[in-house]
Amino acid sequence: MKSKDIGDVLSYEKRLVSELLGIMEQEVEDIIGGNVDSLEESLPRKQAIIDRIAKDRRNNRAYYNLSIRPADAPGLRTLQQELITLWRKVSGLNKISKTLVERRLREIDEQLKPFIQIKENTYTRSGMVANSSSSSTKGGT
Repeated sequence: MKSKDIGDVLSYEKRLVSELLGIMEQEVEDIIGGNVDSLEESLPRKQAIIDRIAKDRRNNRAYYNLSIRPADAPGLRTLQQELITLWRKVSGLNKISKTLVERRLREIDEQLKPFIQIKENTYTRSGMVANSSSSSTKGGT
């Protein structure tokens, strides 16, 4: 293994993370636009990329511990910095998308409250939570 091999490994990860970033940017746009179908379609692609990155890191673990020739160090350091920047962007977009989804779910919850009566727990004489509501109508003869 040569020190340029780690450059190939990092370059490949950079391509994958760049693709992930594009998916995340589209995901945020889909959330804002309410395009649920497109959002659902992107999830398997996003997961496949994340799985591929994890697999490549496991398979190429040995490359990360190799000594680097001084002549290759500046290029590899630049590549590492680019990867760090891309991962920060992906992480930021992930936080934004989570916040947007949580906000939208709260809005939906508030809109549904008038239609769904939240049932409070009822208790039996022994202090256990009852399985059925005590306000059920009893029919009989």
